[in-house]
Amino acid sequence: MAEFGIIGSTVPGQHIMANKFFPIALKVKGVKARAANILKQEMLSRMGDAVISRENLLKMESLTDVIIFGTEKSLRSLAEKIKLQPFGLKNLSEEIILYLSELSRSKSKKTISIKEKTFDLSIEGPLIMGILNITRDSFYDGGAYFFKKQYMARIEEIVSQGAHIIDVGGMTTRPGSKPVSVQEELSRVIPAITAISKKYDILISVDTYRSEVAKQAVGAGAAIINDISGFTMDDAMPGTAASTGASVVIMHMQGTPENMQNDPVYEDVVDEIYDFLFDQAEKAKAAGVAREKIIIDPGIGFGKNLEHNLEIIARLSDFTNMGYPVLFGASRKSFIGAILGGVGASERLEGSLAAAVYSYINGASILRVHDVAQTVAAVKVAKSIREII
Repeated sequence: MAEFGIIGSTVPGQHIMANKFFPIALKVKGVKARAANILKQEMLSRMGDAVISRENLLKMESLTDVIIFGTEKSLRSLAEKIKLQPFGLKNLSEEIILYLSELSRSKSKKTISIKEKTFDLSIEGPLIMGILNITRDSFYDGGAYFFKKQYMARIEEIVSQGAHIIDVGGMTTRPGSKPVSVQEELSRVIPAITAISKKYDILISVDTYRSEVAKQAVGAGAAIINDISGFTMDDAMPGTAASTGASVVIMHMQGTPENMQNDPVYEDVVDEIYDFLFDQAEKAKAAGVAREKIIIDPGIGFGKNLEHNLEIIARLSDFTNMGYPVLFGASRKSFIGAILGGVGASERLEGSLAAAVYSYINGASILRVHDVAQTVAAVKVAKSIREII
């Protein structure tokens, strides 16, 4: 109903559409009014429908958003019919066909392959990514694992508690933080990654937005580059990711860690993040990153307020429609503390587990967490319940 209102459909029309059921709903942006009218008529003739703005239809040269409802069969038929039509419908036809092929692919594919490991999510559930912060000032455990003896004990804990991935970071990205030098970041993460790769059979992720750090980390044994900036803070990162052959996490962040929480604003938070992730994934593929190596992350807490974070979590399944695995990281973050009355990071375990379970049910393939054992247990229960339904 909210999306219908944004498009500008009439209130009676919104209620009529809400009472219909269609298995697929596609939102198409920036459609010419003439094309929108054609889409409406073509979908009605195929026992589907389209929500459009009546006001924009009267302005035949204007652009409007359209929500198309139908079955996979009716949408394929639509794509075939409009591929020779004017007003930009040929391009839309190609996009619909591509989307439907990816939809079929994502429905049938329940595995994630990273480096030489392949995981069947239908059996193992979401992958658990344990956090290792080799920093002095991370928001939750800054300084706790800064020295080798400390971080080696943390690595052993993460492995023994059942994580599939260790995410190694050498620079805090909490709100208000400032970057350290490249050499300082390298001096923190490379020894740890080297130690992990020599001693343990576990996938390693490097949490960095710098291409030089990413390159050296992969050389030391990392299999994943986790870029919180989604390639916006280092233009060389897409090419580096492609040349190393590593998997890559493309995350959304509004602003930089230093200023991202200074009153973040969105017109439609899910739409804007979706568009960004889609565009950056295309940039990665254009640079040579294989599609199956791309993971997306909506970036909980990175340039989002409480309401933004909650809407992202509630609509997390929207991001799965892109066809890439979705990583979710809400562990111990401040929005959980706000919901619980302003409690500190040390008191946010239960809230973190609730967010993790909800995100798993809503489509997350990877959970990035501080509390590995507790998350493994919580998800195991949720997975057992889900298998009965």
